[in-house]
Amino acid sequence: MKKFLPQITQIIKDDYTDNDGKGGFVKRFRHLLFLLLALVLTFNLQPSTFNCQAAEKGLVSHWKFDEGRGDEAKDETGKNNGTINGASWEKGRSGQSISLDGVAAYVDCGSDPSLDIGEGVKKTITAWIYLGNKEGHNSIVSKITETQGGYNILIRCDSQGGDLVLDLHKDGSHQMIPSGLGSLKTEQWLYIAVVIDNGKSVTFYLDGVEKKAGSATILSSDASFMIGECATQTSYYGNYFNGMIDEVKVYDRCLTADEIKQEFGSEVKGQIARPDEHRGEVSPADKTDGRTKVKSDEPKEAVKLTTDHLPLATEGLVGSWAMDEGKGEKAGDGTKAGNDGNIDGAEWTAGKTGSCLQFSG
Repeated sequence: MKKFLPQITQIIKDDYTDNDGKGGFVKRFRHLLFLLLALVLTFNLQPSTFNCQAAEKGLVSHWKFDEGRGDEAKDETGKNNGTINGASWEKGRSGQSISLDGVAAYVDCGSDPSLDIGEGVKKTITAWIYLGNKEGHNSIVSKITETQGGYNILIRCDSQGGDLVLDLHKDGSHQMIPSGLGSLKTEQWLYIAVVIDNGKSVTFYLDGVEKKAGSATILSSDASFMIGECATQTSYYGNYFNGMIDEVKVYDRCLTADEIKQEFGSEVKGQIARPDEHRGEVSPADKTDGRTKVKSDEPKEAVKLTTDHLPLATEGLVGSWAMDEGKGEKAGDGTKAGNDGNIDGAEWTAGKTGSCLQFSG
């Protein structure tokens, strides 16, 4: 934008220093247009462009899982496309996701060094997960072997009770780093992030909330980067993931706490949370033609309300037969016109909503 400011300034200056008196109104109008353009470019376009670039700085791989079919999981950067084995497609946190059965389903994203964590390497790994159950350990992502080392991010469901854990293997031994986030909830979408400054610190996040957990030294490994499985498949390392995984990202830097919160917030913004389902009856708090208000004791929770009758536009309506009597020989007209119908030969049965009439033909 700065490179255009001198030209705009010169045009405005020429308009005011031109004393020939010709086209004064046109010049002033042109001056106003250029000024408005400068304001729009300065205050609207620049910040949004900057934010988009900042959010993706250092992005190594991003698997959105929005294909919805096939056996390939595309990496949005084009570097590390994954091969899907045994997983199915389901509606995800955003778009589609992969559904894993906890038995033999996973995504193999190859062994590219860009996904490795070696000496002095910094990495951030984020994902949306939907844990189906806490039977056994659930590996979210891993790049680990028993002989070389590597890392495995899993939900440990024995003594840790379902805590998010970073599992390391080096020199023939394990190092388990629990997050201390507590038992993760099942059957709801959770945003997890693990920020690793190799040899210095490990920081966990759950739904944008930070939990520091100490330090670790991770040895590099030429194993495949697996989503939903740990390649070693020993009970100590972790097992196949049971549930759904969506929006997996790997960065080659340590995202800050503010960046994690921003990413979590940007994913949540504009989406409706999935509340616990409650069934029951509701009564309208207020109703008028074409509109019904229902009050909730939990105003901050998202609510999906299913009713037998939705408000209808009633202007000009002269006949409306809901067919909800369920018995008898009369079909009542719900409008003021009162055009009730007489039933001849038809039978009552369950309808799309309430009851309906079945005709023999």
